Amino acid sequence: MLYEVDKVLLDVKPEVRVGDKVFLVDDRMSTFAKMNRALAEATTELSEFDIVIAHGITDEGLAEIKQMDLSFAVMNRVALLVMAAMQGVSEEEAQRRFQSNVQ
Repeated sequence: MLYEVDKVLLDVKPEVRVGDKVFLVDDRMSTFAKMNRALAEATTELSEFDIVIAHGITDEGLAEIKQMDLSFAVMNRVALLVMAAMQGVSEEEAQRRFQSNVQ
């Protein structure tokens, strides 16, 4: 029996929209692993936002988002959306996973 991953699945990259700007999300396993290592070493919640966004969208994308001078709540949501996109899950599922990791 042969199990396959369709080429379309390999080529599709998730996106996150912040205002009128759309950012491609790097959802490669290697990127996710690097991000998790960096998160394990993070010292503040704010730096965790930066780590998630920088790994998922790039440092340049993080700089663009920081230029928007968004509220804490919006930055939290952007980081959550990036995590959801990287994992291929809904925003709600990403929130549930986050909550279960905190407890």
